[in-house]
Amino acid sequence: MTTFTAEILKSIKSGRLTYYKLFQNNRCQFDEFCNDLDKNSAEGKEIKNIYTYMDFLSIENEKLPTKKFKLIKGVDRLYEFKTKKLRVYVYKQEPDVIVILGGYKTTQKEDISKIKLITKSQDFKDYIKALSTK
Repeated sequence: MTTFTAEILKSIKSGRLTYYKLFQNNRCQFDEFCNDLDKNSAEGKEIKNIYTYMDFLSIENEKLPTKKFKLIKGVDRLYEFKTKKLRVYVYKQEPDVIVILGGYKTTQKEDISKIKLITKSQDFKDYIKALSTK
């Protein structure tokens, strides 16, 4: 059995949406991804851009262009924030957005396969259902 929990993603301003980072068996894949980025590299700057997109979506109540934020085909409510090299995958169930993991454009197919396994699992579905009844 997989245990899911979430913590508020403090880097993002709360507005109409609240962002959470997902923990799977006490492990946050998104934190691990971000910790591996060199903050002064191009990727470090790109993750800051993704945080800006998240803020914009949360506060401004506007749509982002599909170049920056789009629905992933094959899974309801699964979206990706995009930059030139990075992807951040989220499950959107307003007013909550759950950040599942970050990845690179070069590993996109593998990352999406991994996310589909997570989001289609009964443990994840039960966790989401419990969140929506709060």
